[in-house]
Amino acid sequence: MVRAIIRRISILLTALAAALSLAIQPASAAGWVISEPHGTPVEFRGLGVVFSSSGGTFLTCAQHSMYGTLADPAPVKFAELESHAFTNCTGPLGLTMTVSAGSDVWDLNAVSMTSDPDRNNVELVNVEMHLSGAGCSARLTGAIPGVYYNNGAVLSFGDGMYLTASNVSGCLGLVTNGSSVGITADYEADPPFTLIYQ
Repeated sequence: MVRAIIRRISILLTALAAALSLAIQPASAAGWVISEPHGTPVEFRGLGVVFSSSGGTFLTCAQHSMYGTLADPAPVKFAELESHAFTNCTGPLGLTMTVSAGSDVWDLNAVSMTSDPDRNNVELVNVEMHLSGAGCSARLTGAIPGVYYNNGAVLSFGDGMYLTASNVSGCLGLVTNGSSVGITADYEADPPFTLIYQ
């Protein structure tokens, strides 16, 4: 009889310990997730990239592709962009320009959700570009806020001037040292992926 009581008490204590253990387990933390595995190669292909300043449009590129890998957001970075290709870039008076990226990896970070589940605010950071051509050269640095649309896998930049110009030479005064520069462009992700907060 005593042994049975002791056994029942032991079972109850074990069950209570298990229940307490489950109760104090932390809830799964909410966070950003992407639909493609970590390390998946990705290209963001942009057509009709326009650079502007308070002086007006001073550079256009027919195409700009950004290459890198997708990453599990930890906590916010979901892509690392390691190389770039700028095609058919023209500056003031239609002069041919060469555009290259700096040596640092550009990170694409998730910023916030919006009321539209298809649309998320993002930011491209560590941006550095070098422009050179007859009569115009400059360095652009900073971070660019944008939007990623899950429907169509489109990364969009525009509506603001967030890069800073330095080492400016020429450019007909369209851009000067210390001036703010904006970039307007839409990029398609390949492979397409979704970015969600859950």
